[in-house]
Amino acid sequence: MYRLDQNDTEVFALPADICYVLSFERADRHLLDIRMEVSTRGEPWLDFVLPSWTPGSYKIREFITNFTLEGVLDEQGHLLEVEWREKNCFRVLCDHAEKVYLKAVYFGNERSVRTTYLSRWQAFIMPSNCLPYIRGRQFEPHHLVIEVDPARWRHITTPLSPVDFGFPPRLGALTYDILADSPIQIGNHRICACTVGGRLHEIALVSDEPVDDEWIVRTVDRVVRVVWAFWGGELPYDRYVFIFHFAPNVFGGLEHARSHVLAVDPAALRELAGTHRFLRLLCHEFFHTWNGKRIRPEGHGPFEYSHEHYTQLLWLTEGVTTYYEILLPYWCDFFTQRELLVHLALEIEQLSHVPGRFYLSVRDSSFLAWVKLYGRSPDGPNRFPSYYLKGALIAWLLDIWILEQTAGRKRLQDGLRELWQRARRRPERGFTEDEVIGALEDATGVSLGSTFVEWLTDRGELPYADFLSRIGLQLQWHSALDRERLFGEKYMFGRLPGMRFTGLSLREERGSLVVETVEEFSPAAIAGIAIGDEIIALNGVRVQSLTQWDALIGMADEAVEVLAASDGRLYTTRLALKPRRSPRLQVQATEGSPQHRLFERWLCRPLPEPVDVELVPLSLWSPWDVEPRLLP
Repeated sequence: MYRLDQNDTEVFALPADICYVLSFERADRHLLDIRMEVSTRGEPWLDFVLPSWTPGSYKIREFITNFTLEGVLDEQGHLLEVEWREKNCFRVLCDHAEKVYLKAVYFGNERSVRTTYLSRWQAFIMPSNCLPYIRGRQFEPHHLVIEVDPARWRHITTPLSPVDFGFPPRLGALTYDILADSPIQIGNHRICACTVGGRLHEIALVSDEPVDDEWIVRTVDRVVRVVWAFWGGELPYDRYVFIFHFAPNVFGGLEHARSHVLAVDPAALRELAGTHRFLRLLCHEFFHTWNGKRIRPEGHGPFEYSHEHYTQLLWLTEGVTTYYEILLPYWCDFFTQRELLVHLALEIEQLSHVPGRFYLSVRDSSFLAWVKLYGRSPDGPNRFPSYYLKGALIAWLLDIWILEQTAGRKRLQDGLRELWQRARRRPERGFTEDEVIGALEDATGVSLGSTFVEWLTDRGELPYADFLSRIGLQLQWHSALDRERLFGEKYMFGRLPGMRFTGLSLREERGSLVVETVEEFSPAAIAGIAIGDEIIALNGVRVQSLTQWDALIGMADEAVEVLAASDGRLYTTRLALKPRRSPRLQVQATEGSPQHRLFERWLCRPLPEPVDVELVPLSLWSPWDVEPRLLP
């Protein structure tokens, strides 16, 4: 049966005929030295394939660009012939060799949650970037040996399982898919842990700046407990690894079956909005442990890593997860009720500035993720609605619909739990959209019919007002008006201008303002201003900074004369100004009314927190410890 997951006890002492050896003598130059030892089993040739993409990040990235094959030898040291068959595939002619020994180097100098990065201070390895698999042998055990000097780097953090407790450390995976799904952090990072449900949750903190380790551990513990309560049953893993990269100007996450990686600017944790983003991201990636990794679209495993795997179901794995990334911090007591409603209103506002919702359905945006989401152009929002954003709002309306139709007895959570139970019974394959909708209907008793399918296929606005009113919420749009400023209590100093909407976003570039985006149907689009144009003056006044732009726009009346340059030639145009509108969610239902009862049911935490269960499987170890560490 096909597997995307493993337990440590299954891998310990398990032999393998495919072994990778990683060494780091040239890590200072961002180079990873790779060796492979492969038993040929009498085959006349072996085809080695390097993936072109990473699961969870739907874009062809051509990792072969940074991979260099240095040679292949047999057990006698003779050089074997190599034929390149495709851009990311080469064939080794075994010539009756019992084993082949491959040597390669990978240049890893891109810092992100999905790419391999090495420096003199650390190594972050994404096996899907740099370790080729052997075609036809992906479903057998793989070993990985890490040759690293413990005097230089003390820690290895990874969801890969120990094969033994020798030195150098030897890790293992039941299949290549599991290996590819298991990031490895090596260095002098800090390691913390918490135990929930008898499972060890290890936390790797990679940061040059101080962060509050204790707060992060308590936060992780709380998120694990609440998400576990949401899904019920036992935790679906024997051990879980959180890898946190705290570095300037980064933000993102990537989920794996027994781990996830987050990248966050440490400065974000020093202010409320940034901390809220971090909490949402943490909840999002951990929720994927169920929805995305185990409840997954058909075709998302086993993987073919050389080409795209299309699906229309990313509204489920990403959109529904985004909806719960907003609710879960409230259930964890990280958000107040008011903050929860503000976050949901911001999602509505954000989608209102995506004209692409009129051109593509959420199904289509899922299917085209490979070329639209990660590779979007500056004009992308005008043509492409994110399945994260619109999918989350569809999930919210669906949750309300189920609550209203069942008088609060059922909710979307019940449908997701049913999907989880079905996924447990058949982990070898994913779901079709019809199977997903069928499970939701069976679990809730609500016939979703054409209405829900229309939300998934429609190109236009969602029926917020109708459905929000069913739980006593009212969506109100407010315009930002001018406000008076006073000296003391009575003397008026002037007016603070209200926010104006133009549809432009600008960036400062060498003392000038350059247009980054222009929203379709906006005043800027009507004025003919284009991406890449330089804004030179407003009403005859030279503008050279965003601060000056905001001041001049704020003091203007209904329109401004714009002097701009396009392809080195000047033009003038008239830019209309509109008050910026923002949505607010107000609770309108009176206490005790049916709508208010549904509102309270919507806010209600899924279940009381479960009690820890005593389990003692083999657990994570530190290769530099004298004795391995086991679960308490």
